[in-house]
Amino acid sequence: MGNFTEDLAKGFVRSAVNQVGRDGGKVISNSIYGNAHSTPIRGIGKNTHNQFFDESTNEVISPEELRLRAEAEGFQVSLFRYNAGIKIVLYIVSLFFAILVVPSIIIFIFGIMKFFQKTVFMKKSVLVAQFVPDRRYKDGRRLNGHIKQDIRIKVPCNSSERKSLIKAGILYILLSLVLLIPIFLWRSVVEQQNIEYYKNIIENAETEQAHIKEDFELFKDTVRYNKKINEFNEKYQKAVEYLNSHNQTKSDN
Repeated sequence: MGNFTEDLAKGFVRSAVNQVGRDGGKVISNSIYGNAHSTPIRGIGKNTHNQFFDESTNEVISPEELRLRAEAEGFQVSLFRYNAGIKIVLYIVSLFFAILVVPSIIIFIFGIMKFFQKTVFMKKSVLVAQFVPDRRYKDGRRLNGHIKQDIRIKVPCNSSERKSLIKAGILYILLSLVLLIPIFLWRSVVEQQNIEYYKNIIENAETEQAHIKEDFELFKDTVRYNKKINEFNEKYQKAVEYLNSHNQTKSDN
């Protein structure tokens, strides 16, 4: 009788623990953990098509109603997924790569997306059940406490939030242009320097050939002569191709 009572008590405890784990797990956002049954908002579920529905009627909920229910559950609007500090650091890092066009293009595209964005995230911190493997339990795991977890849902933005998103989009577009201006200026300077360098090679071609010939007559080294004349021809050909590609006129040689 004593063993029966003890086993029965253990069974009740195990059932209670498992139920707590199931209830705790249901608050995890489906977008984070992929649980079809997760309910970040009370009375609302999310199906396999990523649609929120009323668990009492099984009807799909409109984005507007979803926002109202989320506000009632204590969700707070988050216009930007990352805080301002992280964005400033990312922008500073991008300045070091200003020589590349890619970071500027990425910032520009992000600005366009933000400018036309019509939804915002709402987030809330909830307690999420944590489990550890344990073969003593039927489902092979045991509840091991809870941790705070931020869950997010996407909802339509209101007029005030829309204005903030537009301003943010314009700011990112301006930042991308600020990065592009020095890039093009730097490339223009480098290109002009290259043009002058290759022009100088062509203009002094006869003089350099004469020096190579004098070197040969002095040392009588055919191998050395052939090496230098080949290097000169390659350099001269590269100069001609570069100036032709940039539509530059060359001096007659």
